[in-house]
Amino acid sequence: MSERAPLSITSIENRLRDAIHRQEELTSGYLEIIENAGRAEAEFKTKFAKERFEARVLGVVNGVKISGDAADDLATIETEDERFAMEATAAKRDATRQALLSVREEIGALQSLNSNYRTAVGG
Repeated sequence: MSERAPLSITSIENRLRDAIHRQEELTSGYLEIIENAGRAEAEFKTKFAKERFEARVLGVVNGVKISGDAADDLATIETEDERFAMEATAAKRDATRQALLSVREEIGALQSLNSNYRTAVGG
């Protein structure tokens, strides 16, 4: 078992600086991730609505008469790639948001630790 060195004000401040840097990096890319997720969702919904509308209006696909439920199923099949892209970008958005929240909590904890340490050592 390895022994840990006692906390120092320098180590706390270095960890705080690193956490703030990670937060800045995550924040700078978050806007683009949100835009990509919104774009992917819009593309999916637009194509799904178009495919479903066309199937319902025509009522026939490849010479076979289809029902409303079949039109929904056909639209689902035709938009599989767009749905995957939408869900992938949404997952990336959610993961980045969770990482930002985690870093924010880490920064808060380190700030509190820093303050307590300074109070305890009188500096």
